[in-house]
Amino acid sequence: MDSFAKRAPAKLPVNQIAAARLGLQALILLAVGQFVRQIRRQATRPDPREAAPHLARTGLILCANGILFAALRQMPLAETTAIFFVGPFIQIMPGAFSLEEAVGWRRIVASAI
Repeated sequence: MDSFAKRAPAKLPVNQIAAARLGLQALILLAVGQFVRQIRRQATRPDPREAAPHLARTGLILCANGILFAALRQMPLAETTAIFFVGPFIQIMPGAFSLEEAVGWRRIVASAI
């Protein structure tokens, strides 16, 4: 997807490229979520009190993707992708503090990979 964004015509707005990427990710996650829910056979609903922090983190990820695609037009693909790989480390911190998510060794190893 990043190479497509790099090769996209200059007329294609960055927000459309970011929306296409996030839309595709959302469809994949919905399919995986339905599959996992069928395996567990239980319906879990998110806590409504956690909606605002999750929406804020989603907005920040959307901004980061928009900035990535804007940078792709100016910088080489390898440098931009390397910078974007720092994202998981940055995304762990708001989750740990605002959402009180546990940051264990598995999450740290997954971010390092």
